[in-house]
Amino acid sequence: MPPSALDESLVVAGPPRYQQTSARIGGAAGPWWRSFSDPALNREVEAALAGNLAQQQLAKRIDQAAASLRREGAALFPQVDLGGSAGYDSLDPGNSARSASFGSLLAWELDVWGRIRSGVRARRRELDAAFQDWLGGRLMLSASVAETRMLVLEQRARLDVLAEQIETNETLLDLVRARVGQGISSRVDLLQQERQLDSTRALVPPAEAELAAAGHALDVLTGRPPGSRSRDSRRTLPALPALPAAGVPSDLLGNRPDLLARWNRILALDAEVGQALADRLPSVTIGASLERGRFDGISQTITSLIGEAVVPVIDGGQRRAEVERRRALLEDALLGYSNAYLEAIRDVETALVRERKQAERIRLVERQLGTARETLEETRIRYSQGLTDYLPVIDALTAVQVLELSTVALHREALVLRIGLHRALGGPMPRTSPPDLAASPQPTADRP
Repeated sequence: MPPSALDESLVVAGPPRYQQTSARIGGAAGPWWRSFSDPALNREVEAALAGNLAQQQLAKRIDQAAASLRREGAALFPQVDLGGSAGYDSLDPGNSARSASFGSLLAWELDVWGRIRSGVRARRRELDAAFQDWLGGRLMLSASVAETRMLVLEQRARLDVLAEQIETNETLLDLVRARVGQGISSRVDLLQQERQLDSTRALVPPAEAELAAAGHALDVLTGRPPGSRSRDSRRTLPALPALPAAGVPSDLLGNRPDLLARWNRILALDAEVGQALADRLPSVTIGASLERGRFDGISQTITSLIGEAVVPVIDGGQRRAEVERRRALLEDALLGYSNAYLEAIRDVETALVRERKQAERIRLVERQLGTARETLEETRIRYSQGLTDYLPVIDALTAVQVLELSTVALHREALVLRIGLHRALGGPMPRTSPPDLAASPQPTADRP
């Protein structure tokens, strides 16, 4: 077997711990999406994992890699061909010869230097990488379904908030209309409140369009035509669950399918370097044939056994250049793997700090909302008592309604950030294997 050309010194070592983690981080085990306690989300994710067409495409790539592995491994065994022939020759008038033969031919390359076995190792690692791509697709798909589900719930909650705001605006419009009728307030106050009501109503159609678009997106993600999905009745966003256990950065090497896929492709390139090295050494082939023939009425059996060795002598540096090319590809992949690992750590760190800052922002906005509601109540009382004009009421009402909608959006953003954290951590995802691999060599999950 050719020696390994893998130089693991090119792999960057990550930090021993995350900067943003704390002792408060915990979380339940199991598939990450179940932490949101939304049965409809669970159903949508499971339906998408079973029916998404893009995910089925990734499964077919596993079939392709498995077939390549079987094709490469077939070269380790003797190749036997069967053949037969029949002939009729007319030599001269009245004289002819008939012949017929049937036999087999065997050819077998002895894998003395491990060239074929290196190719088999490379194809096996490519199969492992295709499997990890499939798992990575499941992770990305589950995150996309969850993000779309949160968008659906946000738009439903937004429509409910808008309905309450429209009711509040109509109540205030009745109040202003009554005061204008009594000559207490001016028509300007009435026009201001009518404008505020119309402005709130104008927010309903876009929210309804976003809701429909998100529902159609969920349909496609689950492998169904848009509009065919049964709708649930939930209209509120779920509470943000406890932070998941982030572990340490090195855990990403075993939890992130994209990193595992990269590592398996590195091992495949390493095996291909060995294959190129073995290709510079002599190849030994054994050939044999057995033929039974009948020639002009005479039967005979012919057997032969041939051993052949081919030694590369002069190739203009072609084989040496191929070894150097594959080593360069291997080093390139190792550097890309290190960069991907650092980016994975960055994803987790960024997700953690953004979630913490989002929580701070939500607290401040909720405090603003509380103050704005108190202001609205105070200005409405003063307006009803004739102590002020309607402008402070409009200003306070606008502030309250903008902050109410912002609170819904911020809550959805916090949930999306949590989904992004799970995506950065690699799950946790349920352990599974593609059903199409039942009769194929099972992928492994080697990592450095």
